[in-house]
Amino acid sequence: MPRTATRLRMLFLVPLCVSALTAQETHTVRVAPPFPWPRTDLEAAAANKLSEAKVGSFLDALVNGFTTPASRIGGVTPKLIQFRFVPLEARSFCLVATTAVRVGSYTNVVARVSEGFRYTRIDSNTPLPVAMQAVDLDGDGVDELVTAQWPAGYLGANTPPIYWYTVWRFKDGVPQDASAQFPELYRFFVLGQTAYINRLLAQIQTVDPEGVRVPLAELEYVQLKYQRTILGQNNAGLQQALRWTEAKETSLRIMGIWALAEMPAPAAGETLEKLAASPNFADLAKAAIARRAELLGKQP
Repeated sequence: MPRTATRLRMLFLVPLCVSALTAQETHTVRVAPPFPWPRTDLEAAAANKLSEAKVGSFLDALVNGFTTPASRIGGVTPKLIQFRFVPLEARSFCLVATTAVRVGSYTNVVARVSEGFRYTRIDSNTPLPVAMQAVDLDGDGVDELVTAQWPAGYLGANTPPIYWYTVWRFKDGVPQDASAQFPELYRFFVLGQTAYINRLLAQIQTVDPEGVRVPLAELEYVQLKYQRTILGQNNAGLQQALRWTEAKETSLRIMGIWALAEMPAPAAGETLEKLAASPNFADLAKAAIARRAELLGKQP
């Protein structure tokens, strides 16, 4: 095999492992911050120079204040990687921090509210510094938050650089998915990235078609999610998702289950109910059923 093909193969062939579904949770916690909460650009600039130890201790207090078992990952508090105070709401600064534990990473958002602090943790594999995650996409003076997730979670040290990006807006410290309001970001940035990776995979496919089976499916997942989320084609990819749930690869089954969670088609719900009653992927399917019910409840 040519050397270039070997290097590309090493980049994309990865072992499989089960990962958690993309999720976010928000809680209100009553704690006292160990530093003044910024209210102006000048105060935010000063707060951005706080020590990681002080900010990390504050985040630990918020995590410990959670009331659900999922608050701590495996009983371990994630380690602070980076943080920044940014205007995620009008006239209000929020703390955005990246934390990590084992192979997982999270984007944490803390907003000050009358009851204390509203703390949101989003499962995120964002390959961006916080300064690039929180950006004013529409020029209204308030930042949006951009997070990224691998379609099938973490598959090993050489996980392909394929991401689905979500744009969040915050209201009273609660995140709202605003992705559909930024179609150009997805058309040029997200799909532009997949086009580049697809060209690389095409080179590998000629010598190792089976080895690129999962990465190609991940690219298809992103493209189909674009059709559902941005173009409003709610059942786009239904047949592909149904096939993925029957695949031998764990990663494909994860993508199939999570894709079906977003589709109102009766076949999507019926398949998830069957998977929830089976010994394999039952917990994943139950989580997808709950997610699907939440999404269907928001539809007009």
